[in-house]
Amino acid sequence: MNCREFKELLKEYISGTVDSYDLERLRKHLDSCDECRSVFLQIEEIKAAFDTIPDLELSADTNHVIDDMIYQESLITSRERKFTGISLRLLIPVGIAASVMLFIAGFFTGRTQRENHLKDQEILALREEVKETKSLMILHLINQQSASKRILAATYAEELEELNHEVMNALFNSLNNDYSANVKLASLEALAKYTDDPDVRLQLVNTFDKEKDPIIQLNMINLMVLLNEKSSARIMQRLINDEFTPETVKDQARKGLEVLL
Repeated sequence: MNCREFKELLKEYISGTVDSYDLERLRKHLDSCDECRSVFLQIEEIKAAFDTIPDLELSADTNHVIDDMIYQESLITSRERKFTGISLRLLIPVGIAASVMLFIAGFFTGRTQRENHLKDQEILALREEVKETKSLMILHLINQQSASKRILAATYAEELEELNHEVMNALFNSLNNDYSANVKLASLEALAKYTDDPDVRLQLVNTFDKEKDPIIQLNMINLMVLLNEKSSARIMQRLINDEFTPETVKDQARKGLEVLL
């Protein structure tokens, strides 16, 4: 099997239509091709993440609007009329999955003819597309009602090589505003990985300055010490001087100041 054949089987694998014979051929190709194996593993990660996303609950009004839009589209051709009243499920992730499959098709088209000349560019482009797909998935999860889904979003964000501004802002929004301490801690842990970014460090200090939750304050103190963030010393001193600060936080702030000053 060559890489072009792998592309065709990969689309069948994603759609769940690949038979056992072709599945074995796919596995053998993955054993011998590092590039295709890298693509496959990343697609597997995305597929696994999609499985964790719950169905969207649409209101009756929303369903009526969607059905009307589908009906208008169905007037274009007789073939499209049969989709009127279609059952909709997970609109955003389905769109993501479709875009991934379309990109894979484009990625492999003409690969045999351009193998030596464009190989590196194609691999880089695919990795960028996978990264963007992961970011879209994170943004969807982080807005779910379930706290466990929002924690999962932070976990996936921690695995990215770098944050785009949308994901970073979403994580800070969770850190600053989420009602769940566990979600806030997960967001803090994810953001801590990207403290080489000056914007992340600055926003973390600003968040620390406004934080009221003692659990988050304790973790922020530890993080500021690990980062040797001397600009946070004034915040720790304020916490020590504040009569309403819990003693455990004051004690940790004192220890932090000893290291920073």
